[in-house]
Amino acid sequence: RVALDDAAARGPVFELLRALPLDELKIDATTVRRGCAADADLLDRLALRTVVEAAQALDLPTVAKGVEQRNMLPALAALGVRAAQGFALHRPEPLG
Repeated sequence: RVALDDAAARGPVFELLRALPLDELKIDATTVRRGCAADADLLDRLALRTVVEAAQALDLPTVAKGVEQRNMLPALAALGVRAAQGFALHRPEPLG
């Protein structure tokens, strides 16, 4: 399985979406935090929505990284994000 990590963080993400045989798209934490913030401006919301819609157009599941507050979950779900990772869901654990 192949996942594109930190989507929207930098670079031409749409060219990567076309070129790589991806199984899922992981949206970078900064885009998630800014797009879900209560005081998010139009561009922050648009950046998040655009990445999610691009993944949906390619039938790729999305994972939102950096979900630190549970109040971010409804906004992500409304966009169609299928999974999330971050402190709001579970704290990191030792491997052993």
